Amino acid sequence: MVQKTAGWFIIAFGALLVMLALVAYISSESQISVIMGSGSGLLLILSGLAVLAKNRVGGYVALILIAALTVIFSYRFSMSGKALPAVMAVLSGAMFLIVSLPMARWK
Repeated sequence: MVQKTAGWFIIAFGALLVMLALVAYISSESQISVIMGSGSGLLLILSGLAVLAKNRVGGYVALILIAALTVIFSYRFSMSGKALPAVMAVLSGAMFLIVSLPMARWK
């Protein structure tokens, strides 16, 4: 049950990243945003599917990716002061907790 919940949260966060990458591309035509956002989002979706299939490696990949995204969004907020990177840093930090706490109980 815990793995299923974590897997669905990972998939939802990955889908959110893909959607935001497309919005960033449409609004500012930033190719790097769409490549990095879509790539990390798709990797998170695949990791979430692996977690749903009871594969522990998927959970570890998701944790590493979410931790990296938290650092990247925090850095972007500190450089720009804009709201979106701050919101995404808080969201990815919360996702890190949502995924890491149940992983401690996985058997």
